[in-house]
Amino acid sequence: MRATIICFIIIIMVLVTTNLNAVEPFNAFWKSRQSRQQEARDWRDGFMKLNEQIPTLSPAEKHWLKTEIDDEIDRAEQHYTKRAHDAMNSREFDLRMAKPHVEEIMRVLSDLSRPTILDQRTEVILWAKLASLFMDYEFWQAIEGLIKRGVVKGKINSIESNDYLTYTLWAKYIVNEIVLSHLNGNLGK
Repeated sequence: MRATIICFIIIIMVLVTTNLNAVEPFNAFWKSRQSRQQEARDWRDGFMKLNEQIPTLSPAEKHWLKTEIDDEIDRAEQHYTKRAHDAMNSREFDLRMAKPHVEEIMRVLSDLSRPTILDQRTEVILWAKLASLFMDYEFWQAIEGLIKRGVVKGKINSIESNDYLTYTLWAKYIVNEIVLSHLNGNLGK
């Protein structure tokens, strides 16, 4: 079932991105260092709001996850048991997946927001890292689970649905318009 969903999402992404290639999407934030910096600040602020909604796991919740997932998989010689799968469908597991990922996104966006980035290469590495974070399907599954459970609101950076699809599309433009432009010597020209 999960594989079918992933295939369906990939097909939709291909169709959507193919249609968007003919037009300049969004606000073309990648055109200048200042516009990239502003976009990073805006995204950072949105992810900070999301992070404030995600509770930190208690020591008891961390222990429960370790027992039900990590220890259970170890006991089963690195196989996922029904018990581990059941625990992975929990609010606690979604929190475990989401909180550190959002915090890493915020760190990267904070670095991109600083006017003191020393060189373009460092900036591009940070954008590539952000694109990778945006494409993490398991993270977006955890966010979707938290939305369904009412832990977080469904609106992230003005986006109300299809977070994975939307942020994967953003990642595509980061890679194409920032990373590849830099590698081709065209960023900022």
